Amino acid sequence: VAEPNGVPLTLVQNAIAIREEANKAAREERDSNLCWNEVWTVFDIDNHPAVPEAVKLANDHDIRLAISNPCFELWALLHFEDQQAHIERSKARSALQRHLPGYDKLLEFDKMHGGDDDAVSRARALDGHAALHSEPGRNPTTGVHDLTESIQR
Repeated sequence: VAEPNGVPLTLVQNAIAIREEANKAAREERDSNLCWNEVWTVFDIDNHPAVPEAVKLANDHDIRLAISNPCFELWALLHFEDQQAHIERSKARSALQRHLPGYDKLLEFDKMHGGDDDAVSRARALDGHAALHSEPGRNPTTGVHDLTESIQR
C-alpha cells in the first residue's frame, strides 16, 4: 500500500501504481475479483504544487478524485452546517472544532455518520453554485460526496 499522505501528484501516481499491482495480481492468479472497480484519490487544494497536473494524470488513468477546496475539514463541517462563503483553512478548522471540540485531524465515525446525508446535500449545493458561476472546484467545494455515494452504492 502506498503512502496515505503527500502532494496531489504523488497521491495520484501512487493510486495508479496500486491499481496496476492489483491488476497484475489478478492476471497472475487468474482471479478478476482482485481487480478494483474504482480507485480514488482524496486531497485538498491548499497550496499544493501541480494540482492541474495531478487532475490531468488522474483523468488519463481513470483515477477518481475527491478534491476539497480549501481543505478536507470543509467536508466534515458540512455534516453540521452550511458553508457557502469562501473560507480559509484555519477558519474551516475552527468552525469544525465548534462541533467537534478537540478536533485535530482525526474524525470519529460515531460523531460524523449521522450527518452524511446533510453533508452530501450541502456539497451538491456547493457544486451547483460553483457551476452556476462557471467556477467548478472553487472555494468552497468538495468532491468527497461523490466518494461517499460511491461507497454507499
